[in-house]
Amino acid sequence: KANRVSIVSIGLAIWSLATVATAFTSRSSQVVLLRVVSSSAQALTNPFCSSIIADIFVDKKRGTALGVYALGIYIGYGLALGPFTYVAGTFGWSHAYVACGFFGLVVLGLLLTLVREPMRGACDTFFRNSHSAKGSMWAQYCLGGEQGFHAVK
Repeated sequence: KANRVSIVSIGLAIWSLATVATAFTSRSSQVVLLRVVSSSAQALTNPFCSSIIADIFVDKKRGTALGVYALGIYIGYGLALGPFTYVAGTFGWSHAYVACGFFGLVVLGLLLTLVREPMRGACDTFFRNSHSAKGSMWAQYCLGGEQGFHAVK
């Protein structure tokens, strides 16, 4: 199976580079294309991030962890509004895209340094303690415990 942290890192790198590249466009069609690339890269990371979170947090804390992750985009918008509005107002819109993309590269460095691939299913105590492997797999499917069966976000 693929390393999920590497996949998230690739998605973040593509998002960051597409965001920086947006600053150097000369046509609106280029802006649209690069925004499609960046949003696709962002969408790519969501299932893998959710899967990583599910393997890091125990059953009782997993819902809260996934909720905080889901709120992250809105918290990020709120925190970024002031600084990037200042950059855009002072230096122009293109500089705001460069600053935002650069910040994404900084986060990428932190991700590669601080996050390691967790063991799959390490925190699934319900399924680990089940007596019947076949019943456990069926229960996991029905309860949505397998990330491949549903979209978390």
